[in-house]
Amino acid sequence: MAGAHLYGWYGTLPNPKWVKLVCDADGKLILDPDSKYTDEKARAACKLSGSLYWSCPGVHFDALNPASDDIYKSRGGYIRVDADGIFFVGSISLPHGATITGAIVFGNEAAGAVKWYIRRLTLSSRALSDMAEKNINTEDTTITTPTIDNSLYVYVLYTDSLDTNDELWGARITYTL
Repeated sequence: MAGAHLYGWYGTLPNPKWVKLVCDADGKLILDPDSKYTDEKARAACKLSGSLYWSCPGVHFDALNPASDDIYKSRGGYIRVDADGIFFVGSISLPHGATITGAIVFGNEAAGAVKWYIRRLTLSSRALSDMAEKNINTEDTTITTPTIDNSLYVYVLYTDSLDTNDELWGARITYTL
């Protein structure tokens, strides 16, 4: 099978490289020394370069007092507030090492007066810090400490108080690897 190509890792940690393996005329698999991939080329080959997206529907969010808060979770994926003074929180799951470049929470026009936040919780101490904050329907692209570190932190989306007939439709986080 002369001319066939395979790709794989070559080398040892911490610096292995992507390489192209080729079959020679005798059918032996050999290393093509001119084809070592950079990390950027490897991400592009796996379609992991450029902007990537994490999103969730409104029903991903939970009211902070689910036993008492009056909310409606739609089969269409949105969540509607049926009383005043209800706060929401939803978990975020991004790959370790990802860099957040933007985030937005979507809702109806009335909800646009309410702020949303990305919060980082330190696993060892429960300390909170805000990484992003804007009003609903407004994207934040100025993220504080934007690199995800799943070994030390967990991440959540949080809203301030929503009122009767406010709706959350969903959220989107843009990130790179």
